[in-house]
Formats: sequence, structure tokens, C-alpha cells
Amino acid sequence: MRRFGVRTPAGVARTFRPGGMVYFDQNVSTPQQVRALSGGLHRASRRAGLPTLLFTDQEGGLVSRLPGPVADRQPAARELGGDPRLARTSARRMGSAMAGMGLDADFAPVADVDTVGGDGVIGTRAFGSGPGVVSRMVRQQICGYHRSGVAVSLKHWPGHGSTSVDSHQALPQLSLPLRSWRSQHLAPFAAGVRAGADMVMTGHLAYERLDPSGRPASLSPRMTRGWLRGRLGFDGVIVTDSLSMSAVAAPGTAGRVAVQALRAGADLLLMSPSPTAAADGIRAAVANGRLTRARLERSALRVLRLKQDAGLLNRPQRPGRC
Repeated sequence: MRRFGVRTPAGVARTFRPGGMVYFDQNVSTPQQVRALSGGLHRASRRAGLPTLLFTDQEGGLVSRLPGPVADRQPAARELGGDPRLARTSARRMGSAMAGMGLDADFAPVADVDTVGGDGVIGTRAFGSGPGVVSRMVRQQICGYHRSGVAVSLKHWPGHGSTSVDSHQALPQLSLPLRSWRSQHLAPFAAGVRAGADMVMTGHLAYERLDPSGRPASLSPRMTRGWLRGRLGFDGVIVTDSLSMSAVAAPGTAGRVAVQALRAGADLLLMSPSPTAAADGIRAAVANGRLTRARLERSALRVLRLKQDAGLLNRPQRPGRC
């Protein structure tokens, strides 16, 4: 709780009134403890004004945050062997376990296409090395999670599968031709959007053929508003990857980065290294006109719609597409 300046998770909900909170390994011990934590956070956030969305990062395999036998047995994406039936079954089983622990959404499935094999950073987190199989598996995972009442996020836009650089450590620079990106990496995101993905997570990835400025997608209006919103027609929630990652984080920049991400088109900012500085930066940007109230209200409405779909405001409204 040190970065928030409060002593308890409920204190975060009361003080910051965040749109969402995310669980990691250090926050959980047993399914019963997670369920109690979720109930407490939902109650605290309701008393503070609006219920907060509760997320985790549960892909299976190496990226597994939750306790319990279902999470322990959830295979990595590659281990599903390209079988759409297994993709749906695995997601539905994991989603049901998540819902039972009071979670609302998962930062999954991974829509990256692994085109560099053992040299890549995504590896077995990807469903495969071709756009067709990844698209099919993404669609079925969305269906499985939705059937269990859990929202999902595609990641990592515009595709992390062609680089060996880890954005936790540095900023990857994608170098593939635009034609290759269109034919190999775009399709799973388009398929996921058509299948009803609730969110898309923007990666800290620079790709000069989409944005010659060299900005990462998470801070790029061209890649976020221009491509994701404009060309793919995605109108759900856009969430950044963690703003504490080295690809975008530097001392004293939390406020500036938060404003850049919102100006690029993000609706939710994930894990700023300094939430207080980020909030101060956003307020200053509204005061000086770099961000408008109308722009922030559009994001707030998208987040409220996601809460409505998750059943946090009243009965769930998520449309079935599978």
C-alpha cells in the first residue's frame, strides 16, 4: 500500500475511488481469502460512490496469479494445442472460478501471434504462430469467459509477438513491414473485437510504420484512436499495460505519462508508479486545457458501461455472441 499512502486495500478504494483494482500473487492466498477480499473491496467502493471493477492477470501457465486447483491446472495458451474446444472449456472453467472469488474481469486472452519462436518474449503465452489459429482461440476464450460472467481484455495491442525485447525492461521497437503486420498480427485483434471483447490492453510497443513519432502504442493517438478505435471500430474500454514498466516509466514522469495515455485514447490507466502524481497531472491538464472534461467523460461512460455489463450497477447486460 506504500505507493498509495494508505494502509489497506479498502483505503485505496475510499481515497482514490479507482475505476478498477488488480490482484497479483502477493494479494492472494486461498480462494476463500480472495472471495472475502473482493467482497470487502466491492462494499468499500460502493460506500465511496461507485463499485470498483476487480481484475487479475490470469492467462494460465507462467502467468497465473490466483490460488486454487482450477488456476493451478490452467494450461498455458500454447499448451491448448490450437484446439478451440479446449480454449473455450479452459476459459469457462477459469472464469467460473474467478466469478466465485468475486472477480469481474481477466486481462486475457493474449492476442499476440508468436512469429519469432524461442527468441521472442511472449513464447507459450501465445496460442500459436499463425493468425488463423490465434484468432480462433481468442474467439473461443472470449466466449468461455463470457459464459461464466467474466469480462476480458485482448492484449497486447498492436501485437507483442514479433519482438524479443521485454517491455518490463525496455521499449520494444517493431521493425516488420506494414504488410506483414497486417497479414500476421492484426487479425486476432480484429477477431476479438468482433467477438465482443470488453477491453483491449495497449502495449508499450513502438512501431514507426503506424506512428512515425516513435511513441509506444500506449501513448500513441495514431495507434490507439486512429487504428484501434477508428479502423477496427472498437468502442469498449482501452486499458494501458502497467505504467510502472520500464518502457514508459521514468522518475518524475508519472503525471505526464498519465496525461499522454489519456490523450492517446486510454480509458483506464494501469498501475501508475505514483497514483497521486498521476491524479495531480490529470487535474492540471484539465485546468490548462490539455485534457477536456468531455474527453474524460467519454472514458468514464465506457467504464460505467463495463460495470453495467459486469452486473456491478444492476443486472448484467453483456450480450452473448457465441
